[in-house]
Amino acid sequence: MCQKQLVELQYSLDKFKKENTSLLAISKDTFEQAQLVKLITQAEYMILPDPEANVLKDYGVFDLLGDGVAAPSVFIINPDMTIDWSYIAKDIRDRPTTDEILEKIN
Repeated sequence: MCQKQLVELQYSLDKFKKENTSLLAISKDTFEQAQLVKLITQAEYMILPDPEANVLKDYGVFDLLGDGVAAPSVFIINPDMTIDWSYIAKDIRDRPTTDEILEKIN
């Protein structure tokens, strides 16, 4: 997980709440690693460990770039569990900004 992006999301958490939107980060980390990242980033949203990459594989982002990790990606999922918008990176540094994500929610 990109800790910088997680911090940016935390910084904008109130903006997401105003849009009635919850945040969830998923990582191939163990529970302990995910908890450490949550502590370091001071994230007030859930960071879900997925050490077997089951969820990451289900969303088609695991090892997409051939590096053994999940491609940076964002999914906006509606209450009915349909994907409203997604962004899947072309490389490890390719990530939408928090403002871009918020624009897609509006």
